[in-house]
Amino acid sequence: MVSSISSANVTASGQVRGASPFQFKHPMTDDLIEIEDENGELLIILTKTAVLEDQLKKANENLAELKQVRSAVFHGKNDVM
Repeated sequence: MVSSISSANVTASGQVRGASPFQFKHPMTDDLIEIEDENGELLIILTKTAVLEDQLKKANENLAELKQVRSAVFHGKNDVM
């Protein structure tokens, strides 16, 4: 989950102690989302973070495309995309 820890120690019981910019926690069932694949045959379980990052990426791609269309319309170009 975390690739590096600065100034941290691991105790004999396996607990991480010390200064760290990371927060360690076990995922709760509320942190997971079930999604069906495109064919509806498989159930995929993802974290909410992964789903939100994917939605943000798609929204940013859509925004870039809309800006391109707006620019083309504003400049009177007919060859959009």
